[in-house]
Amino acid sequence: MKVIPKDDTIRNLIRHPIAGAFRSEGSSDWPDDTFTARRIADGDITVEEEAPPEGDAVKKEEEKSDRKSRARTE
Repeated sequence: MKVIPKDDTIRNLIRHPIAGAFRSEGSSDWPDDTFTARRIADGDITVEEEAPPEGDAVKKEEEKSDRKSRARTE
């Protein structure tokens, strides 16, 4: 999962035992484990939200959903 430190102090001090230190900027990839869960609970890090699909991808997903709904009702 992609996580972001709450500030530069956390970025410089906390290291994941497996994934290591944060990158100098932006988010870092950490495993979804107890260490990560504890840092989230403490408020030291937050999970980066995934951007929703844009444009054609959204339309295609809506079309798939519509077809499935119609198939179930027929």
